[in-house]
Amino acid sequence: MFEDLFERMKSLAVSSQSLGLFSAFHDDLYKHDLDIVTNDLKCGDRFLWIIKEYGTYLTLVCPDNEFLQAVLDSVKRDGMKRRYFIISVMQDRCDIAEVPVLGLHDVVKSLPYIKNRVPNRRFASSLLYEAFPSVKGSIMMSDHSLELGAELYLSVTANSLTYVTTVTNKSRTIGLPFDANRASGYLKLTVTTEFGHGELVPITARVFNNAVKKAIKRAA
Repeated sequence: MFEDLFERMKSLAVSSQSLGLFSAFHDDLYKHDLDIVTNDLKCGDRFLWIIKEYGTYLTLVCPDNEFLQAVLDSVKRDGMKRRYFIISVMQDRCDIAEVPVLGLHDVVKSLPYIKNRVPNRRFASSLLYEAFPSVKGSIMMSDHSLELGAELYLSVTANSLTYVTTVTNKSRTIGLPFDANRASGYLKLTVTTEFGHGELVPITARVFNNAVKKAIKRAA
């Protein structure tokens, strides 16, 4: 089912080249969109798919998707240089329908969506920022990266976070806003795909301490 959907997307993108669209950044379709179609679609989903002058863009339709809102906000500026489609995921098929740019906003806002949807996977950055909002923009994000295979080991207390990253072998302790309800413990964040998805799982003190020792040894 998803293979057929992607073939239709590919056909639409290629045929749009005669309209001056999809003239570059083909990896948007052949890597990013293909990855989403293969791994993230769930029955009942609606996705907005865009064929742009350069590349494509595929995003889930749901009220809390800030990327979707950014796309809708850009329609007045860029809409005439793009084609817009709604992908509907059914039990046994996927439908794809083009939407006129002038009616796009109303169509998207009227679409049903899955409430309390549980995604098949999550971005590593989202997992980290959800658990520790204050680390966004901190030195930890300079020490670490979200490349495939990167590991970040964390030791958590009510008011601090000690980390060691396998990317730069840096280890530091940074302050967190005090939270008496924050559970102390140890976690490991692993980037599992080239697109930045990841897993955040609990680990033992022994695993964390071994990671610190290995980082010190690698950095020596």
